[in-house]
Amino acid sequence: MKQRLTDLPFEEMLDRVALMVMALAGTLLLGIWLSLMAKNMLTTLNAWALPIGAVVIWSCALAGLHQRRQRQHRFAVVGTMSVVVFLPLLTGAGLLTQTPGRELVALSCSVIWIPLTYILVFFLVEQKLALRLSLGLYALYALCLIVPAWGILPVSSRVEISNTLIVSMIAQPMYIALLLGYSDLKKRHTRITHRALTMEYAADTDGLTRLFNRRRLMRDIDQIILSDQASPQKKKLAVILMDIDHFKSVNDIHGHQVGDEVLVHLAKVLQKHVRNGELAARWGGEEFMVALRVVHVSVAAEVAERLRAAIQGTAWPRGLRITASMGVAQIRPGESVDDLIHRADLALYTSKKLGRNQVSLFHDAMAKAEADALAEAGEAAKARQDEEDAWMAS
Repeated sequence: MKQRLTDLPFEEMLDRVALMVMALAGTLLLGIWLSLMAKNMLTTLNAWALPIGAVVIWSCALAGLHQRRQRQHRFAVVGTMSVVVFLPLLTGAGLLTQTPGRELVALSCSVIWIPLTYILVFFLVEQKLALRLSLGLYALYALCLIVPAWGILPVSSRVEISNTLIVSMIAQPMYIALLLGYSDLKKRHTRITHRALTMEYAADTDGLTRLFNRRRLMRDIDQIILSDQASPQKKKLAVILMDIDHFKSVNDIHGHQVGDEVLVHLAKVLQKHVRNGELAARWGGEEFMVALRVVHVSVAAEVAERLRAAIQGTAWPRGLRITASMGVAQIRPGESVDDLIHRADLALYTSKKLGRNQVSLFHDAMAKAEADALAEAGEAAKARQDEEDAWMAS
């Protein structure tokens, strides 16, 4: 599903908007150049400055796009340096080639573009390098503006442009300071966001197997149920509860380190064989769970059989032979998650009872058998209590 611009994090949205603006600016410069050429109104300066400016801005946009995708800075630095060198020289050339008496107009047009160069620098390169480039850019602007204004132009022109020049040279350090502050805030925001994501990942992930943990799986299951309640679907939630056969023997004979290797290896098998829309997690101990949406519980059983066969056919550490028993259940109308998982647990118990290394679907007879077993256990406990009471009375 395509992500909308407004759904993106603020930094990502800002980066994309900046790239689009740069691409449009380059296109606009080229359009102005073609329009002036068609009307035969190109000056000597505009004839080469406008297309070169368009190419430079497009190059910077492509460099920024490459930086975002590849996380490399060398292309961004090249593009930024092109802007840093080109625009100040263009400003100075504009003053020198302008018709006498129109130097103020040329300077005013140049000053409009000055903030863009600093924005490009801080957008395309990391903070420390951006600060160095900005200071160098400020010195270059000062050279390209002051030398023509005070060393070449006539005295009358110097007086006219002096105020604009002074305001521009005072404003530029403010641009740098504001962008430096924004860059610092962005850097802190990125660090805080990364830390929060790291903490969230740690809270949702099993430390040993790197699968989702029980907490995360339950949250996802709750979201699936809420989604189905809001908009009923043909596919309903089903769970596959699996347990490693004879895992206690693996720990007792080979040690807990080997047991941990088996758990990690099983997690890798699940990660390899679960498909899109199937959520695998470590449920606890040697138990794992897969949650999925299916039209009928038999489809979930087929998925469970595929996973069981993959586990059985895997080469295990230390030459061990590892299998898993599985129980499958699909949610019923109005049923709670706890009841669903309990039914899957009953099906898993049936797989264990029938010889392990197999898949069992829950059916109501299992619940009846459990109820009968509980009733028998209750009667046995009551009989023992009656015997103890009779002995105490005698």
